[in-house]
Amino acid sequence: FLDTIISNKLYRLLRTFCKTTVGYWGNILLYRLTHIDLQRRLAVQYLKGMSQVALEARAQTFIATLEQTKRIDTSFNILAQTQAPVIILSGTLDCIAKAVGNRLHAQAIYSSALEYRNGVCTGKLKDDILLNKKRYIASDHFSILTDNTTDIELVKQAEKAFIICYSNKDWWERQHLQHAEYHYEDDH
Repeated sequence: FLDTIISNKLYRLLRTFCKTTVGYWGNILLYRLTHIDLQRRLAVQYLKGMSQVALEARAQTFIATLEQTKRIDTSFNILAQTQAPVIILSGTLDCIAKAVGNRLHAQAIYSSALEYRNGVCTGKLKDDILLNKKRYIASDHFSILTDNTTDIELVKQAEKAFIICYSNKDWWERQHLQHAEYHYEDDH
């Protein structure tokens, strides 16, 4: 999403560095040790000064574009087949989660919230739920759809799990989750 709305040269340099071996593994190591996603924190700073209305409109356009890809189509189809109420619980930015939630007629949406002052983004996260999703689950009876390996504890607790596997197929299979339904996709 951010790559589609930020054209700043420093942001592009950050993204290029984060794709290098040092940047990629350095961010993972820092995240595992401190639970700080430095790449994410730095990238969000580039949203400073953008209006909430503009970010939400861009997110709607972004999701509409993604709907044309198989990746998001698979997730939407799985959710449609379950016939269960949809609750969005995602570490993604609130504007994106809201766009997905609107598309799926979600009953509730919980996501990482950007901080706004007078309707303008400050470039900071007010609440990052990436590793704190469990606090939003009020029942022991739930199903989960995820492609995120950081959701493994929620997946283990769920009655039913729908796993979207991209480049992480081997990792998910090594978890030996008997209650999981795997959906294999190309990583693009």
